[in-house]
Amino acid sequence: MKRINICGIITLLAIIGVFVWQLVSLTSLYHFDKKNFCDKVNGAVYSTVYKLNVLRTDEQPSGNFVGVDPASFRVVYCRGEQRDSIAFDPTLKLIDVSSQAMYDIHASTWTLEKLDTLFQEYTRETIGEIPIYFCLKDSTGDTLQSLGDKGLIFDGVKGVPVPLGLIMKHELNYTYAYSTWLFIREEIHSVILLLLLFFTIISALIALFRSLKQSREEARYGEMVIDTITHNLHTPIVNVLKNMSRLQETGENKMEKPDKELQEEILEELRGISETATRLLNLNNIMDGIKVKARDTNLPDLLNRIINRYKRHFYSSGKKVEFLPHFNIKNKIIQLDPNYFTEIAQNLIDNSIKYSGDEVQISISCEEHGNKVIIRFSDNGYGMTNEFLKRAFQPHTRHTDKNSETPSGYGLGLFSVRQAVKAHGGTIKVNSRKNEGSEFIITLPRKSRFYAED
Repeated sequence: MKRINICGIITLLAIIGVFVWQLVSLTSLYHFDKKNFCDKVNGAVYSTVYKLNVLRTDEQPSGNFVGVDPASFRVVYCRGEQRDSIAFDPTLKLIDVSSQAMYDIHASTWTLEKLDTLFQEYTRETIGEIPIYFCLKDSTGDTLQSLGDKGLIFDGVKGVPVPLGLIMKHELNYTYAYSTWLFIREEIHSVILLLLLFFTIISALIALFRSLKQSREEARYGEMVIDTITHNLHTPIVNVLKNMSRLQETGENKMEKPDKELQEEILEELRGISETATRLLNLNNIMDGIKVKARDTNLPDLLNRIINRYKRHFYSSGKKVEFLPHFNIKNKIIQLDPNYFTEIAQNLIDNSIKYSGDEVQISISCEEHGNKVIIRFSDNGYGMTNEFLKRAFQPHTRHTDKNSETPSGYGLGLFSVRQAVKAHGGTIKVNSRKNEGSEFIITLPRKSRFYAED
């Protein structure tokens, strides 16, 4: 199921990537098309103004005309027998100079209604019908004429102003609408593809959400099954352990020494099985986060109990395990969860024994540093490589060494240790060198924010 989820996520990310790429491309295309549209409208307005000026000039009396002298950069106005001339900017094109000069001789009859009629005729065949607002202003900026929807002033695209008249110095301003539907009509295939990608992403998200939900339900069901099985095993073991303890108390004076030793071994094995079941219950909570219930605990006493338990153990491989406790601590009480701390200590001790030779020395010490307590577990084992140290606390990680047997388990020991230490609000680090042993340093706060009174 995890593999399916990962594949689904990768597929979804790929679709989103294509969608974003298509969206960026379409946005760029939108701005490009809009610029082309604006250039066409500006060109259409300019052409229409020039055409209107030419038409109006043709309607003037035969004695009224203008002439352009490019050599002297002057315009000559003829009104009947009257002649006048004016210099023009040499940087202007002659066609622009002619258009503006023609506007000067018939400005009084020049109307926006005529301009709009010519503009709509021109654009109807080239661009299509375009809502536009015209405004003719004089040299002081006052409005002489206006035509069209004034709302376009705020919502429309502002066109390039057209100067009118070298003498009159009027200016034609205009704003027009650029409808998104024009773009959609032009790029309908790209828009449809974008919509299909969008709905594909939505569908993929829904499918992924359902898959994750199903995975969570399956995981929760699996945890429930494990908890139920472990609990059902743990309960009778505890009951047997209690009954064996009572039997040991009542028959202590009636049993021979070999029988007492055998009974003690049975009790010890039952305790080990009970602890294993407890570990299994605790392990099921590691991935989802451990919730500790800290209480006042005598740390040296707890560590001594753990050490004594190992001292009674018989190692079939012939290993000799020696413990070197050093508890340099005045205030022995610390707030922690005894069950989880026992798991921490046992995991570290088990690793020391597993990854060591026949003569095992395990040093356990604790010391005070202000409001913190530092616990050290060190051994004379095989040590770890630098490569392994980088991932020592990752789940499903096991250290292999030619000197040690093939490790058993699932590689969750150090991972669970780190999770339990973090749950206490502490930190853990490891120092190790090849063939020189390992040292785990745990720092815990003396006062826990997860303190639970008995």
